[in-house]
Amino acid sequence: MTTISEAKDEIVKTATLKECRHCAEKIKPTAKVCHYCSRVQAGFFRFSNYLRLFEGISLLVSFGLLFVAFSNLSSASEASSKAEEALKRVIETERRVLQAQCDVFDLAQNVVEITEVIPRTNAGAAFQGGNLSQEDRALLKKKTDSLKSKIGDFKKSEASKCP
Repeated sequence: MTTISEAKDEIVKTATLKECRHCAEKIKPTAKVCHYCSRVQAGFFRFSNYLRLFEGISLLVSFGLLFVAFSNLSSASEASSKAEEALKRVIETERRVLQAQCDVFDLAQNVVEITEVIPRTNAGAAFQGGNLSQEDRALLKKKTDSLKSKIGDFKKSEASKCP
């Protein structure tokens, strides 16, 4: 059996309890954390409820940034692929230009050899006879020497690259 003072103490105790703001259970007024739902009750810790909201927003922003990063990666990969193709075309063009240079200098070498051989043949009588003036012979020699010099320079610098 309970006495009046015990009943009075129980009523005072029950009257001074407060409700948990999250689960509505009765808890002590000084409780910082509800022992039913384990959630923070007052003071600075109410701010933690806002932290959950910020966590959600941060998660959404993170997913947004992740999406942007993946789309940029895709664009960069596509650009890299196009750059590789362009580089292959440039290398092929460079190879063709070098081949053309080699062909031109081979032709120039042949022309020089022809200009040296023709005067020693019967067909070259025009060079040695009267059909070619002294001035024209000097010009022909000057051009042949210039061509020889350019061929020599080419052989020193670029001929090793010729296919």
